This record gives sequence, structure tokens and C-alpha cells, in this order.
Amino acid sequence: MKKIFTLVLLFLTSLASHGAVRSHSLVNLNHLNKLYEDVTINYRKCGIIHIYCDYPDYKWTDAADEGITCMDDCVRAAIAYMNEYSLSKNKDCFEKAKRLTRTMMFLQSENGFFYNFLNKDLSINKKGKTSIDEPNWWSWRAIWGLSEAYSFFKANEASFAKEIYPVLHKSIYKTIGWLDTSNTTVIINGYKLPAYLPFQTGSDQTAIIVKALIKYYSNFKDNRIKNTIIRLCNGIIDMQSGDKNVFPYYAFFSWQTSWHAWGNNQSEALIMASNALKEKKYLKAALNEIDNFYNYLININYINEFEIENKDGKPNILKHVKYSQIAYGITPLIQACSEAYKATGNIKYANKAFEISKWYFGGNSANATMYHVSNGGCYDGINDSLTVNKNMGAESTIEALFAMQSLEQNNIIKLYWKSYYNKIYMKND
Repeated sequence: MKKIFTLVLLFLTSLASHGAVRSHSLVNLNHLNKLYEDVTINYRKCGIIHIYCDYPDYKWTDAADEGITCMDDCVRAAIAYMNEYSLSKNKDCFEKAKRLTRTMMFLQSENGFFYNFLNKDLSINKKGKTSIDEPNWWSWRAIWGLSEAYSFFKANEASFAKEIYPVLHKSIYKTIGWLDTSNTTVIINGYKLPAYLPFQTGSDQTAIIVKALIKYYSNFKDNRIKNTIIRLCNGIIDMQSGDKNVFPYYAFFSWQTSWHAWGNNQSEALIMASNALKEKKYLKAALNEIDNFYNYLININYINEFEIENKDGKPNILKHVKYSQIAYGITPLIQACSEAYKATGNIKYANKAFEISKWYFGGNSANATMYHVSNGGCYDGINDSLTVNKNMGAESTIEALFAMQSLEQNNIIKLYWKSYYNKIYMKND
């Protein structure tokens, strides 16, 4: 088995020489590059990410009745390429990030929000329910992606950052104007919750907005932005439930009194806000979830969602669903732990990021390798303890790459992985 480990290292080194992966890195861009396509929109060089890639031949698969690419995946991919360029100075990553950013800008509506899908002929899908220009997930991802792109290109190509600015500025202030400024609350299933987040209680969507506003604020120091961040973070904290002994152990409800794994970025967003605004209560709330609810998730080998009610002062579980499990539900946990480690210097958070990341390499209820270092693809999910969805779509692949990039941000986690890989490949030697 030592030979297998040696071959893996040689293979990764070979890929590095072709720009697909840095030497001995967990990050392999091969599959993402396969999903990427150069296109021309309005006589400008743009890029798109094909949404689905199905087993067994792994060819591009369109989203039926929606389109060939979407804002969500273009944003994710652009950020992954920007992250990788910052580490490797790979010019191909730089150019792909730039072309994908142009696509984001093209998808902005006159109202300041964004459409989500492009049709096969590269026209905008303006009628689909999951594509219309409204305040929703894809618009929040757009402002997040453009905020990241503005900072990235400001440092690397200032002239392009100037092109991004008017699109970003318009969307940021459209979002702030749309947000509820009241202090209203609502009672749902016996719990008193804030009613001024997106769709009253959407702390999951709020977290993406907060990440975007933090990046924007780092460049412009606008007090209106700062006050909005504070307000939204306070709302996220008010969606936290339980304690170290009472379910759901400081978890942040995603919406109403339910929690779902996908997009649970609340702790990551709060730690980022704590760092940006020097507000310790945001860090404390995030660490409470990481120290308690994340332990619960690890101990039961993860779940997909739950819903509870407050019955006679105690939580009563209405729904508790284990599957499916997807990369988009695991990566936010890893990112939050990585941010916690950077914020506190406490090695237990590096340990936890490492422990959760094992899900990608067989440490899951199906004992399945989900992320494949050899090609950079990630399976789309675990259906149950016996079956895996072997499609390798954009969301799963990019979320896995985000996890690998997060792991490699500090050398301690990289050292853990070296040890772990040796155990995997030499345990039967």
C-alpha cells in the first residue's frame, strides 16, 4: 500500500505541472475545469459553469427547464478560482475568475437584483420561478461573489474592479433598502423569533448577506453597511436555540424552527463579523454552536434536517431526517471551524475541522469516498447508508473544493492530513 501513496503523490505532482493542482495539495481543479466553458456574451469574453455532470460518463447535463448555467455556481466557481490564484498565481484561474465575474454582472436586472439562469442560447431565463430577479438565494450569492471579486481585482487588476463597482454598489444598496428595519418578532411553534430577517426568519440567507456586506465594508467603511451587519448578526443570534444540555445544543435555526445542513453558514458569518467589527458576542455565539451542536452532529454521523416545537417549555422534535447528506451541508461546518481556529488560536477547532473533513474521505455513514483527489470531483450525495449518488455536479464539486481550500489555509490541518493519508494507504501493509 505504500506504493499507492507514492503514486498518488507523483500523480499530484504531475498535475501541478499542468496547473490543475498545487504539489501535494488536496485541491484539484480538473473536474471544475471540465465543468467550465468559455462563452461570448454581448461581444465580451465570459465564462459559465455547467450545472450537472452525471454518472457514468460525466458529460454536461443541463437543468431541465431552467438553463445551462446559474448564478449560484458561477459565483462559487469564481471564488474557488480566486482562492486558488491567491495561493498559486495560476493565470488560468485568474482569467476564469474574471470571465465568470462578467457573467455575474450580465445577470443583474434593472431593479438591482439578479436573474439566476442562462438558457442554451445564453439569453437570460427571466420567467423561471428559480431564476426571476428577486431578493432570494441567487441575488445574495451574487452580491457575495461580486464583493469578493471587487476586493480580488482591486488588488490584482484595478481597472476591472472599477467595472465591477457600479454593479456591486447598486445591488448592495438595493439589498439594504429591501431589508426589514423593524424590530418585530413572531411566535412559531412556541418559539419567539426575529421577523426582520429575509422572509422573516431566514438566518441561512442572512448569513450569505452578512458575508457579502463584511467584504464590502472592508473596502468602503460605510456606517450604513456596518449598522446593517450588526442588525443582521443580532437577528442570527436570536435564532439560536438550546444550550449545552438541551437540544438543539445552541444550533441556529435556518428558518422558522427548522435547521437544515445545506447552507448553514451562520457560525462562519458571525465569526467573520466578530473579526471585522471587534464584537465578542458574535464569536461567543458561534463557538457555542461549534462546541456543542457540531459535536452532536459528529457523534451521530450527521443529519440533513430537523424541526422542533416548544412544548411545555421543552423542545419536542417534529422531524429528524438523516439523509440525504451533501457537500453543501458539510463544508459550512469545516469553514466555521477553520474560522474559529484563526480567530481563537485554539487547536481544538483545527482538530474539529479535520474530524469533519473525514466525511469526504470515507468517514461517513456509507463509508464512501465522496471527494476524489485524483480528479477533483465530488459525488452529489449520500442517499442512505448503502447508496451514494455518483453524479458529480458543480455545487458538490465546488463545495468540496471550498472545504479543501479551507483545510489548507493553515499548516496544522495539512499536517493532520499527511498523517491521515499515511494511515489510509499503509494500514494494510
